[in-house]
Amino acid sequence: MALVDQALEKRLIRVFDILIARRWLVIAVYAVLLPAAAFLAFDIPRDTSIERMVVSTDPEVAASHRFQEIFPEHENAFLMLETAQPFSAQALIDLESVQAELDAIEGVSTISLATVWRHTHPGSGAPDADPEAIREMNAGTEFFRRQGLVGDHFLGVALSLDVSDPVARDEVLGDIDRVTGNVPGTRPSITAVRSVGKPWVDAWLERETSASTIRFFPLFGFFVVSLIYGLYRSVRALIAILISLGAAVLLGMAFAGLAGLSFSIVSSLVPLTLMVTATASLVYLHSRFVDQPPDLDLEVHRTRALANKFVAVSASVFAASVGFAALTVSNIRPIRELGIWTAGGLVLGWMVCFTLYPALQKILHTPTRRDRRIAGGWVERAAVVIPPWSYRWRWPLVISASVLAISGFISLVGFPGILPSMSLETDALAYVDPDIAVARDTRYFEEHVLGLTSAKIWVTTPPDGVLEPDFLRGLDRLCTELEGEPAVG
Repeated sequence: MALVDQALEKRLIRVFDILIARRWLVIAVYAVLLPAAAFLAFDIPRDTSIERMVVSTDPEVAASHRFQEIFPEHENAFLMLETAQPFSAQALIDLESVQAELDAIEGVSTISLATVWRHTHPGSGAPDADPEAIREMNAGTEFFRRQGLVGDHFLGVALSLDVSDPVARDEVLGDIDRVTGNVPGTRPSITAVRSVGKPWVDAWLERETSASTIRFFPLFGFFVVSLIYGLYRSVRALIAILISLGAAVLLGMAFAGLAGLSFSIVSSLVPLTLMVTATASLVYLHSRFVDQPPDLDLEVHRTRALANKFVAVSASVFAASVGFAALTVSNIRPIRELGIWTAGGLVLGWMVCFTLYPALQKILHTPTRRDRRIAGGWVERAAVVIPPWSYRWRWPLVISASVLAISGFISLVGFPGILPSMSLETDALAYVDPDIAVARDTRYFEEHVLGLTSAKIWVTTPPDGVLEPDFLRGLDRLCTELEGEPAVG
């Protein structure tokens, strides 16, 4: 059955006749475009940082940036030095020894119970000289425990990381890990060190997200080669499709470079998405091409096959492009860039399917089923068997599908009194392998010491109103009420 009306089909056939007649010009154009595209693709910056996930125009992000301009703040992390006797002289000696090594790392500054003692008791000597005084200072307030600086079986070290980007952060974290890795064997009072905090979690997420594309691309590439050769049993068809596929993905990557986009924690999977979509279109087109009627000239069939599938492929690609383009309304930066990048890449892949692929198909003399038996006879047999079978069992199939659809809807929105609605997972730690050390340590800290989420309230006053008694009383009342909340530490 024709998928386009006859007038449109005739116009498309004329266009494809001209394109195939000028196939070497098409190849020359791509020979110029692809090296430039490769240059742009390999120059795409990588920005997998979690903190830049929201677009800069968001009001809360803008307010945070204004706050940071006035009160600059570095990334924070935490170390738990586990010890049986936190207030022993040896534990305090080991604590300051570890701090000294950490402070020697460029970009790292530390705070601990010993740091507070030295600042509040100048001239009193080292903390280990009077451990009982340290114990008494801690016993007089819950502040140090609430800040995680001391516990029944640990001493805490708060870390401030002065790093400008994820690369610098990862270098500093590596230096910290090298220091802490030697602590249990060289400090007699410390039995273990737990590394806790957002920097380690973010580093793992960013590293694994970046590596996922590298891991899955070869796997999908093997699948594509196996699929194409298994279906068509032709090296020439395989070459034509693979070159077209590579060009589609490369041009999609170049689009990101031209648009000023970057690899983020989400968009690292865009190349794989473009590869999957282009593969589907190319297989669809080539399957129509190999199905040459016995009484039709090859060149006539070639252009008719392209014209016949033009509307179907175009509708599929452009519908997907519009869907991804709709993501540009999101305030989450990686989601917005994902939409722009994928939509543009899909359109460029569509262009490759109807320009480069027909030219390669002609130049490489890819065979049809008249020239070579192709695989996939089972597909034709399935096409004969499945429709009557599905019609015979239509009611059980429709009822089963409806039950599954309703079950999925209930799983999403919940059922009153029986099943809660599906929650939106916003805890970054939930995406981390629970068996790795940073996940175990962070969960332990979160459950036994204090939570990891921090927020700031920026209170403004009229000019010269910061020291007004009424303001101070109100601020104190606000802090007291916040501290009374069970979830606030």
